[in-house]
Amino acid sequence: MTKCYQPEIRFSSLSRRKITADFTGGDLTSDAGLLLLRECDRRLALSHSVAGVVNDPRRIIGKAEYTHGGSNPRFVTTNLDGDGEALYRQLYCARGDMENRIKDQQLDLFAGRTSCHRWWPNQWRLLLSALAWILFEELREQLKNTPLAKAWLAPYAIA
Repeated sequence: MTKCYQPEIRFSSLSRRKITADFTGGDLTSDAGLLLLRECDRRLALSHSVAGVVNDPRRIIGKAEYTHGGSNPRFVTTNLDGDGEALYRQLYCARGDMENRIKDQQLDLFAGRTSCHRWWPNQWRLLLSALAWILFEELREQLKNTPLAKAWLAPYAIA
């Protein structure tokens, strides 16, 4: 919560009306009232009451990680049965890795550049991007167990 202790600010008059900005209204927050809602929920236990009557097979898998950049918590909501850690590592991390590969292709191999108004030039660009992707994936496979195994696309992309 930010404490603002600003003196009154007076603006030039508009017609006969006096315009004043006054910051003595107490504690101010930029959380859009979420702190108030949280406190009401804590006191009235609304979330627990609703959770008791709603039948929902989903559960939350949490991962707490602390890296050089600070805390990096991850939460996944799932209705799949099984060990939470195995689900997170084998299914959800694989999905995130796949999304990263799509982003690699769009950003580093220019798959997102379909700015021509005609269909064939855009198809040609996507075909070239897909071929470059196949080449990089094969290269990545061949570089397993080498110092370049964790290399990423951007340094090698041709602009």
